[in-house]
Amino acid sequence: MKYVLLALVACAATPAFAGSQLSFSEIKEACTDPARFQNQVAPKNLQVACEERATKWIPVASTGVELPVTREITSSLSSDKYTVNPTVHPMNVDQQQASCPRYKEVLEVVNFTKATSCEELLAFEGDEKDFCEDIVNKVRNSNPKGIDVSDTGNVRDLCDAPIERSQRDQRGQRDQRGQRGQRDWQ
Repeated sequence: MKYVLLALVACAATPAFAGSQLSFSEIKEACTDPARFQNQVAPKNLQVACEERATKWIPVASTGVELPVTREITSSLSSDKYTVNPTVHPMNVDQQQASCPRYKEVLEVVNFTKATSCEELLAFEGDEKDFCEDIVNKVRNSNPKGIDVSDTGNVRDLCDAPIERSQRDQRGQRDQRGQRGQRDWQ
């Protein structure tokens, strides 16, 4: 999730219009045609305030988990006259120890106010989102320590999900004694 906020403040020469609410494109128009906005001069002292809010997941200490494992031996016997059907013998085996990756979600906030001019605004191709995105990207790359990072409180443990068995897993094809055949070896 990523948000970019823009606030553009223009201090106009005429007090009646100081603080008037205009859009980004209207500010650009006021730079080229101030009379349209009942002013004789273009806006000065332009300040662009940009804020980006972005979440991301970062790794934290892993936890341990035990994974179920199986071991079985199948036996059968045959001779020239008799056959004993195969019997499956489940074996006791310790569970496998594994590491479980965990992540926490953080919110990164970048705030920056940039002094600008009508000339710079008019030369820029794009809208206010593009203008702020360019500024925020430059701030992010030039000063990573200027990013305010805080925990959201959300944690994701990748081992919380149940184990998914594939279609190729043969364990589900046996009866409850773990046997495929009808007769046991005696």
